[in-house]
Amino acid sequence: MSSVDIHNLTDKQKTKAIADLRAALGPGNEKHDDRELLRFLVARSLDIPATTQMFQNYLKWRQESPIANPPLPTVDGNPLQTCVRGFQTVPDGDWDINHPLTPEKFKKFYPNMGGGCFHKFAKDGMPVFIERTGLHDVKGLAVNCSEETMIDWHVRNQEFIFEILMKEASQRSGKVIEKHYVIFDCTGLGFHQFSMTGIQLLRAISTHDSLYYPERLQKLFIVNTPGLFARAWGIIKPWLDKGTLEKIVILGSSREDVTKSLLEYVDKDSLPEFLGGSCTCSHMPGGCVPSPYLEEKAKAKKK
Repeated sequence: MSSVDIHNLTDKQKTKAIADLRAALGPGNEKHDDRELLRFLVARSLDIPATTQMFQNYLKWRQESPIANPPLPTVDGNPLQTCVRGFQTVPDGDWDINHPLTPEKFKKFYPNMGGGCFHKFAKDGMPVFIERTGLHDVKGLAVNCSEETMIDWHVRNQEFIFEILMKEASQRSGKVIEKHYVIFDCTGLGFHQFSMTGIQLLRAISTHDSLYYPERLQKLFIVNTPGLFARAWGIIKPWLDKGTLEKIVILGSSREDVTKSLLEYVDKDSLPEFLGGSCTCSHMPGGCVPSPYLEEKAKAKKK
């Protein structure tokens, strides 16, 4: 797996690697731009045979998988599949679970989700995705969501950020943006959520991204981790390649440490208040990152 830093490659190295890959792929590769090919090359440490196989597998997936080219949220009336805050091309909105085009299989696991949101931009112009990982009803997800369904939902959101939100990010910053930041907030994480089935769902997503969406992650912050996180991390860490591990920052429950680390990358007014910023998104129900799980609990209490 990747041990190459794209920033350390010279223009000559990039040009040669791309030319070699195009030669190996043969006719028809012209429709794929250099940046796309370079992401796959970096993922395979510039190994041409390995990259060729990886890219051919990717093309096969695109052509044959029923979930590889999903309806894009906000395009042709398709509903959002997660929340959005702070973009211009897409108005602030929430996962429209009651929309007639929302698949029934997604509605089943919606109440079990802790909450997630594409929330504004980092200082370098890259989009930021925030997930309230500690609020997931993991055991409920394991019951109501198959691996295939979870990957289908994940792919729709991946395509949404890469095809729509990153295009806005590129226009906004005046440079090509093709990566994003992710923040997993583990506040609320407890033993009651520890589930091997849930961990396998996470592994399936991780594997899928490494095969079909390589080099899309700029940095992953896992914050407000409790002591038991070490147990889960011990299971998860071996799946990840060196390149991915180098992009992960794990922080405990010290608010000072979490805030200091996140504010190095995200401006205070773009970071939610619960992570040490000043943003509340008070104009939207549920604020910056609404939680379906908390919404369902609140409804249950009223009954």
